[in-house]
Amino acid sequence: NNCKRSIKYGDEDWSDFRLTLDKCTDLDIPEDSQSTNDYCATLGHKACHSFKDKNAMFHDFEHPRFGEIMSIVAIKPIKKDEEVLVSYNYTLGCAPPWYQEQWIQYLQHRGLSKDQILKLREKEEYKSGMALPD
Repeated sequence: NNCKRSIKYGDEDWSDFRLTLDKCTDLDIPEDSQSTNDYCATLGHKACHSFKDKNAMFHDFEHPRFGEIMSIVAIKPIKKDEEVLVSYNYTLGCAPPWYQEQWIQYLQHRGLSKDQILKLREKEEYKSGMALPD
């Protein structure tokens, strides 16, 4: 059963604090619960995004309350007070503008030419069936 639907940036259901628990379930942390003082059953909403400086990744986990969900696992040592950085793995066509801009910057940082970036952009548009904004 493939029940995951794409939520695009700008859709009414979009939230910067929505976490994918599994292919059928998202958990949206409401505004009044975004502080760990108010909610700490899951902490994925506290991870920040990075394409190049990741120190953690998403991984399946058996949660005592929620069952099998996505978790965040360190891929290298993380120091006290250091940000946890993961790739959000958004579908590029559904992602917010800041994510799309960071993707382009990451590709430029890796030394890709404008033509190579354009080809990757076209590939992403084909995969998602959505045109990326200019």
